[in-house]
Amino acid sequence: MQARIYVIARLVRMTQTSRAVMEMYQFAHDAAACDAWLQQQQAAMRDMPVKGQSVQEAERLLRQLDRLEKGTVPWEERFAALEKLTEVRH
Repeated sequence: MQARIYVIARLVRMTQTSRAVMEMYQFAHDAAACDAWLQQQQAAMRDMPVKGQSVQEAERLLRQLDRLEKGTVPWEERFAALEKLTEVRH
């Protein structure tokens, strides 16, 4: 009977450890994806002209900024989830 209890307790510890490792890998994957997306957005913003020389260029810049803004919506949840995982718990 004690051997069974020992095996079950060990299995529970191993399962908890496996879950923690899996969460760590998932966090690393999500963080890398978010970082890559941010770098891509920064590059796109660097390539944008500072001021439009014509109405057409100004409208193009506004469309680019609008696409950038709309593109951030799906990422907000991912960043919030990562931020929550990195909060210090007391």
